[in-house]
Amino acid sequence: MNKVSDEQLAAIRKSAMEIQDAIQNIQTLLACGNMEHAREMLEADIKDMEVKIRKLLYKVHHNKITRSEQSQGKGKPKRIRWETYVGQDMPRIRGNTLEEVEEKLVEYYGLTQILNPSTPHPNSMAGVYPTWIRERKENTSLAPQTWSRDAYTFMEMLENDPFAKRDLNRITRKEAQEWLNKKARELHMDRKKANRFKTLVNSLEKYAFANDRVKTKTFSLLTIQPEFLVRRKEIQKEDAIYLKGEIPIFINTAWENYQKLGSRNDGYLASIFNHSFGLRVAELVTIQWTDLYRESNKLHVCRHEVEVKELSEDSRPCRSGFRTVDGLKKGVPDRWMPVPPDAWIFLDRIRVEHEQRGVDPDCPWVFVNIEGTDHIHAQNVEKALKLINKVKINGRPVFANKIGGCHEIRRTFASALIDGDRLSRKELQKLMGHKHFSTTLTYYDYSGRTIGELGKDVADALCVPLPAFDRVKNA
Repeated sequence: MNKVSDEQLAAIRKSAMEIQDAIQNIQTLLACGNMEHAREMLEADIKDMEVKIRKLLYKVHHNKITRSEQSQGKGKPKRIRWETYVGQDMPRIRGNTLEEVEEKLVEYYGLTQILNPSTPHPNSMAGVYPTWIRERKENTSLAPQTWSRDAYTFMEMLENDPFAKRDLNRITRKEAQEWLNKKARELHMDRKKANRFKTLVNSLEKYAFANDRVKTKTFSLLTIQPEFLVRRKEIQKEDAIYLKGEIPIFINTAWENYQKLGSRNDGYLASIFNHSFGLRVAELVTIQWTDLYRESNKLHVCRHEVEVKELSEDSRPCRSGFRTVDGLKKGVPDRWMPVPPDAWIFLDRIRVEHEQRGVDPDCPWVFVNIEGTDHIHAQNVEKALKLINKVKINGRPVFANKIGGCHEIRRTFASALIDGDRLSRKELQKLMGHKHFSTTLTYYDYSGRTIGELGKDVADALCVPLPAFDRVKNA
């Protein structure tokens, strides 16, 4: 490849910046809905842009691009070809059209990235993002969920946005405000989503400012105007929890699927078990047999699973595995849960099922994978729940409006205890594992009852039935 001198490179970059600015201005006007102005600007600048692109190429390439005619045989029209001489490593570049030859020349001289208008400016939000997200990942004080959520937000909202590829130094406050409002309307943002989006934009600009890439903070004092936001849809109680009449259907469907399906996904067993405990899915999948105390009817919730994520070369988050961590997340201390009598019967049945599957008796996990060597993961439970929620009775879906995640079982557990009106606010907070009681959205008077004293009240309030074990025994 021919070597480009420093003077040529400086001229190339100057011309390329003019081209990119013209294109980005048009794209910004289109993004903001100003179609008429964008059309006028496009018609006025398109010829000038084509001339600039040609001049930019021919600052490096000085040989002529010639037209030749090639014979295709008697009676056939001659074939028109274009070609040019470039150097010893690739003597000639040929193409069927002049534009095709020019495109190959751009790639040959390494000008693709400079000429490509989709390439983000180094001082843009998209240009700052790769180094910013890697520093976020390396910050040990941040939970993996925090930086991965930022990465997914960028991919969803900014990755393909031409405005995010513009130089932050050239964005006016008026343009920034119009873009924020337009983005909120296009993505149907509610207040929560808008806050997450604005936090990401502010963080990228703040990082650019701290590294002397931008001179002023354009976005820091701006807010997304309320009229451009949508109201968050309120979830009806019957859609957020499983009602008392639906719980037996849920449990028997889960048991039937576990028996019939060849995969023997313990996610079905975990879904049934969780109706008696309301655990987070990360806590549920890491329960060990040693955490269960039959003498005192207690379950010790003391560990959880985290998803290990890494960044790919293009700064995209990707899952690299799972890790079991001692202790609970969000700074919540270990907690003890009362075990209802029927839950012990179900746990004994789980042991029988594992013996029939040939699971190692020394395996410490209550819910094991297909190989019987490790515990299941959150995705196994979620997959089971999706299939359970598709059940139909007389051709009609039973759980048609359910959100369908493990957290609905947790809400069902809390709702049953609240409706039972037998627990104080401190007791409910302790059972749910909430750091702040405001999360439970319910208030009770404090009472000093112990976990052992709570056992009967919890069992009476939940009334979780056992599955019909013999229903599909021969299936």
